[in-house]
Amino acid sequence: YRQVQGVSSPLLPQGLTQWQSAYQKRKTRYETLSAQRRLSPSRQVEEGPLSPQQQAGAELGSVCHRALELLWSVPNISVKQAVQQAALDHGLTTREEEALAVIEPFTKSALFVQLKREQLLASEMPFSYVTSQGEVESGVMDAIFQRADGSIWVVDYKTDQVGSSGLMPLLEKYRPQLTVYQQAAQRIFPGKQIVTSLVLVRTGECAEL
Repeated sequence: YRQVQGVSSPLLPQGLTQWQSAYQKRKTRYETLSAQRRLSPSRQVEEGPLSPQQQAGAELGSVCHRALELLWSVPNISVKQAVQQAALDHGLTTREEEALAVIEPFTKSALFVQLKREQLLASEMPFSYVTSQGEVESGVMDAIFQRADGSIWVVDYKTDQVGSSGLMPLLEKYRPQLTVYQQAAQRIFPGKQIVTSLVLVRTGECAEL
């Protein structure tokens, strides 16, 4: 991700509109180039062929992610409308009922209410950067918010089932991804405090990196 030229800080009121416009153009370009790979790295950890169970989970995750994006970005859209549209967008109408059963309770959680209070800066935010070892890291951050204290909150949604061991095993599983998102956000918002969180949609739980 390259900072917008001529915008000293993307979070200043006079620069935010320019920043969001540049972000939208970049997002459109990214989606065009990656149209044949619908699942972002934040939704698919393991490489190689998926088992039927993994494929079903990936499909459900895709619908849920899109539904949440619509809930953030479309004024007055209902949960049911968001899920229906998300299923249509991905050609996964068979996952609509299951996705609604996951998303609807989440929208009634304290965590969702907290997220709605924050300022949404970007949803499904593509990024790419070169590490100090010369490797390219790229992906899509599910949502980026600005908190009232000015800090940046990077949120990564997961629709995983939560086992008896609770949240921490999932946090460890996804820690490498969250670390990449943290480093990407630090480059996009230099000088800002970055908080990166794993959000479990099924339970309404949240864990910071």
